[in-house]
Amino acid sequence: MSMSLLVASFSSVNGKLDADYSDLSKKFHVNDFINNFVSDDFMTSFKVYDEGSEYTYKEINPKQLLDKLNITSSSESYLCEEIAKIKRIESLKIKAQDLVMLNQMYQLCVTYYSAASSSDNTIKLIVA
Repeated sequence: MSMSLLVASFSSVNGKLDADYSDLSKKFHVNDFINNFVSDDFMTSFKVYDEGSEYTYKEINPKQLLDKLNITSSSESYLCEEIAKIKRIESLKIKAQDLVMLNQMYQLCVTYYSAASSSDNTIKLIVA
């Protein structure tokens, strides 16, 4: 099964989160880089409800994710002069893919914080 990350908006019905959420970002498919990057410590479970049924979703703490993104992206290995020193095409390709993944996770955080500041609904960064 393919797992993905996305920013979702949950409305409340009778004080409980409705299971029928709205996507606020495109689904961002999890690969090995992200799976290793996003720690279990970043995730918590929460319950949603639909017609008497209860479901459990996983949420990623966007602050912890953003903090790790900032630390990782400021690593010397991602500096342009360090990337320019890479001699092997395969190593350069891997570094470029890592940068794309970091950028996409940044975009999820931007979408989350933008929506959270402007929506009356409950906004979550979830594992879908």
